[in-house]
Amino acid sequence: MSAPLPEGEPARGEAERERESLKFEYERLNKESTSLFHKQGEIVAFVGPFANDVALLADRLPLTPEWNAYRGAIQRLSVSTVAAWHPPTSPDLGTLELRLIEMLALAAERPPRHNAASGANREPDKRNAAMLRGTDGNLKRAVTVADACRYGGVERRAIQKAVRKGSLESDGKGPNRRILVQSLMKYFPPENNAN
Repeated sequence: MSAPLPEGEPARGEAERERESLKFEYERLNKESTSLFHKQGEIVAFVGPFANDVALLADRLPLTPEWNAYRGAIQRLSVSTVAAWHPPTSPDLGTLELRLIEMLALAAERPPRHNAASGANREPDKRNAAMLRGTDGNLKRAVTVADACRYGGVERRAIQKAVRKGSLESDGKGPNRRILVQSLMKYFPPENNAN
């Protein structure tokens, strides 16, 4: 432990100047690290959900041989770490982009297979107005979101987005939501003209 310097000694003035200089440097570095910490938080807030979406994509790929290579390639990529977002140090994002482009091309060249167990002779539901009719042959007033998805040939998210935008009319909320058939047929015109 050092003793305080006596008043008037030149070393005391020099020590005070050095202390002020170090204090200024400390404050500057503290502001810089706080700024970097906030940036890191923003990056992590984006990277986490993105990595979850990539993992979900890998889990939902079709279980056929031509898709197996993509499943393994995506699972091996390290896109969940912040380091992956610095292109000079990690090529994984570029690789992911290439794989996604290849997967879109593969998905576009083959239509999805219909489940044979659900009935080989059944008409496909996409844009088939017959599925919107009741047992009496008349159009139903409303259908479930799942039926609207089958009729439109789209995912649940697309139906929900159209409802939020007002493009599709609905009754109810949550699991009890029903899509009005007239608005569904206007949004997705039937292909078989069986109105």
